[in-house]
Amino acid sequence: MFPREGNRSRLSNFAIMDSRRTVRNPGGFTLIELLVVIAIIAILAALLLPSLGKAKDKGKLAVCISNQCQLAFAAMTYTLDNSEWLNPLQDVRPGPDGTPCETTYRVVLWEYVGRAPSIFDCPAERVAVYADGISISDAALGGFELGGGTDWRHLYGFPSEFEIWNASGIGVAGAQRPNRQHASQHHALWAAERSGILGGPSQGLGDWRAGKTDLVRRRRERHGLME
Repeated sequence: MFPREGNRSRLSNFAIMDSRRTVRNPGGFTLIELLVVIAIIAILAALLLPSLGKAKDKGKLAVCISNQCQLAFAAMTYTLDNSEWLNPLQDVRPGPDGTPCETTYRVVLWEYVGRAPSIFDCPAERVAVYADGISISDAALGGFELGGGTDWRHLYGFPSEFEIWNASGIGVAGAQRPNRQHASQHHALWAAERSGILGGPSQGLGDWRAGKTDLVRRRRERHGLME
């Protein structure tokens, strides 16, 4: 016997519903399954992030130790090349236009560190970075504006009236805004030091010590540090 017309239509409807179910279910996730997966990922991240943070800190520590070692070797090499005189924290040197200007020890040791500005930076620092040149925060510290005509992003490693305001994680030498008259006085004293007028190693140990003591006294008097 053949099925009736009504039974035949009901059977075809059931077949269509079953086919839709088989197509829809295998490729989907329920809301509970999705929440369980998200919870597992969050737990794993909470367990792994502290370990990743410690590994990152150890990497920064290694870079910091390397920078400090290179700075120490640079200072030692400078001492050997300058008759056992230690490098100054500040110095007065001719700028690009020949005008004497105050500069920091970073310019003094620039050649000794292989012209690598990142050596003067703390790897954990994000704002006071020497290798980024003169930034907006540096200009605010020095009280000047970043005008055109100057490559502020690469202002490091050479004498400039603005280099002293290029902050770095290891420190900034100087506590006052550069002044050309003040710099000229420093330059005269610097030239006297180099020529031996104020005493130097070539004059004998006793005269050199006396000259160095007199140099320190004059610098302290100039900065009002005498007791």
